[in-house]
Amino acid sequence: CIRLSRGVLLLENPSKASQNKAATQERIKWRRGTVGDVNPQERAFVEQVRKEDRETKREAHQLQQKKLSQQHEQHQYERRKPPKPRAPNPLSCKKKRTDDQATAKKRKRRRKNNNNKEES
Repeated sequence: CIRLSRGVLLLENPSKASQNKAATQERIKWRRGTVGDVNPQERAFVEQVRKEDRETKREAHQLQQKKLSQQHEQHQYERRKPPKPRAPNPLSCKKKRTDDQATAKKRKRRRKNNNNKEES
């Protein structure tokens, strides 16, 4: 797109709408083949190129499908290994008592004095 801005000629990329419109007009021109628009030799050349493109795309797609099917077959027969046992969670396990701890006296808890409630 060429435009004049402040006395300077600017060359910008065409907008998406302009690109789409030009592409559709080009497609219509090649499909219709109206007299004077497209030379028959050009039309034959374009059709040949399109045919070759389709064939190469088809071959590439078929090759990709074969690779995917082979990979699927290889993975299909592989078995998953069972999970290995792991160590227990140290936070959930009780500590083992040593001899010193076993012989130590247990402390008794003090009871709350019920007498205080009665007096007040």
